[in-house]
Amino acid sequence: MFLYFINNLIKQFTIFNLSDILNFKSKYSILTYKKIKEYNGQKTYIFSIDEFIKYFDIKSKTPIKFFDMKMKPLILKEIKEIFPNFEIIKEKYKGKSIKEIIFKW
Repeated sequence: MFLYFINNLIKQFTIFNLSDILNFKSKYSILTYKKIKEYNGQKTYIFSIDEFIKYFDIKSKTPIKFFDMKMKPLILKEIKEIFPNFEIIKEKYKGKSIKEIIFKW
């Protein structure tokens, strides 16, 4: 009965490798890792722009520029050490504005 309870409890949580997280220098890499582990079976996650800004707590008045210049290089460098196929795709509307940001791994 106890093992049944533990197995069911574990299914409700996302398991992280602590040694991976401790090696990250960026909070953005930690948040990205968390999202990857949460949706690992899907191998992709799509953020709307508003969700992306809220999830990563971006305070900049130009969040996409901040993402391109500050966040993206850090995330790619650290996450690719664990997930070599990781990529970030910016999906655009017909014009220049970004519709969503996609993580694939």
